[in-house]
Amino acid sequence: MDADTTHHLFEALVNGATAINVSVEDLAALDLIALDAARWHVRHGQTGYRVEVVKADYSARSFILRIGHKEVAVVLTDVVQRQVESMGFERNSGKHVNEITAPMPGLVLDVRVKPGDHVETNEPLVILEAMKMENVLSAPRDGVIADVAVSQGSTVEKAQVLVRFAS
Repeated sequence: MDADTTHHLFEALVNGATAINVSVEDLAALDLIALDAARWHVRHGQTGYRVEVVKADYSARSFILRIGHKEVAVVLTDVVQRQVESMGFERNSGKHVNEITAPMPGLVLDVRVKPGDHVETNEPLVILEAMKMENVLSAPRDGVIADVAVSQGSTVEKAQVLVRFAS
């Protein structure tokens, strides 16, 4: 495996147990047809699959997919992330995030926090519907909520501030 391929290698952890390595070549071999924003027909070789994104948490790279009639949980990691973790570090562990922004345009389905709430890492803050998928935006760190800039039913643009943490 050359260095260029290594940088494009992902690992998909399926249902918390089965690790599958996915390269750029593997992805290129897939025949993908979008049925709508959350559903795809995927052909690999001579086998076809219907895949639906049921839930997506982009910050955690965590997804619930329905493949045929079976739901599977998938967590994606890349080579750099695995190398950093193997050295005993967490990616962005020194980063002090003060704002949660919308990863894409969408509709706010639920706001689970209010100013003054104490939250813990990975606690859901906002549920955003984008491309007919529910996206859980979670706390990147423990902290206190200073401001909630959106409400249920709000439409948001990409990079719009949703929640601010107290410093």
